[in-house]
Amino acid sequence: MSFDKELALALEIVQVSCKITTSVAEHTLTDQTQIKNDKSPVTVGDYSVQAYVNKKIHETFPEDQIVAEEDTKTIPEDIFAKVCKHVQIYSDMKDDEIRKSIDLGNSTGGKGRHWVLDPIDGTLGFLRREQYAVCLAFMIDGDIKVGVLGCPNFEGGLIVAAQKGCGAKMFSVNDIKNGKDIHVSTTPKTSDMCFCESVEVSHTDQSRSKTITERLQVTKPPVRMDSQCKYMAIASGRADVYLRLPRNLSYQEKIWDHAAGYLIVKEAGGKVTDIYGNDLDFSLGRTLCNNHGIVASNGILHDETVNVVKDVLSDLK
Repeated sequence: MSFDKELALALEIVQVSCKITTSVAEHTLTDQTQIKNDKSPVTVGDYSVQAYVNKKIHETFPEDQIVAEEDTKTIPEDIFAKVCKHVQIYSDMKDDEIRKSIDLGNSTGGKGRHWVLDPIDGTLGFLRREQYAVCLAFMIDGDIKVGVLGCPNFEGGLIVAAQKGCGAKMFSVNDIKNGKDIHVSTTPKTSDMCFCESVEVSHTDQSRSKTITERLQVTKPPVRMDSQCKYMAIASGRADVYLRLPRNLSYQEKIWDHAAGYLIVKEAGGKVTDIYGNDLDFSLGRTLCNNHGIVASNGILHDETVNVVKDVLSDLK
């Protein structure tokens, strides 16, 4: 079955979403940021993208469900006013419609047709004006069919996209009609690999990463960047291995942090599993509750890397 219509929609709305986030970033970000109850930041850009994307999906596929990161339960009125200003550049939604559109992302996931959205993955990178990504995937019963990542700050602005069984492509953020095929690297030895991980120590255990790379005799320093841009780096051959290492087994990864990147790396010829080598299961709700951590690679280096990761993390509880 073809999912050309879903892919075309995802490309279009991710491209516009990149314009929205870029517009938000043209202004001082401190007064466009809210600290949520879990101490993580959320910005006018996050809410604006979620409102716009959810609206476009609901217009085109009204029966589809949406799993998205944000909601309006605690949004301050001054932040919401700024959201409305940005969204209404690209949509005729009224203020109350914008609030309702944001909250369309409250699906619990699981069976059926679902879109998975992280409006700004890597919000801290966005606030530092470094790397972040607009991440959108489409799945049926947890099987990812379409994935699109918009990376506005990467090499002048790039979008990478994949449809299951059709390979992966890279586009300029300004041109989603003329893409080029991308493939993972062919680096054969771990000693030659380029390894990437999160900037934030709260997102991965960097001390364990250091032990793992020493065991694998990696000679290059790690490349640290925020967001699913790391999946884009693996899929396009700019890096060879991405590790996201849990500090304990109680933490559950959110599906919006991985769905799009997972498909794009696989369609570019790579491999993505958890730290035990198990495939990622997106069918169980809003989290990857049957998985722990992430290893993404060019495929060639995967088994050797996973074996070392399992050994180094064998004491995880």
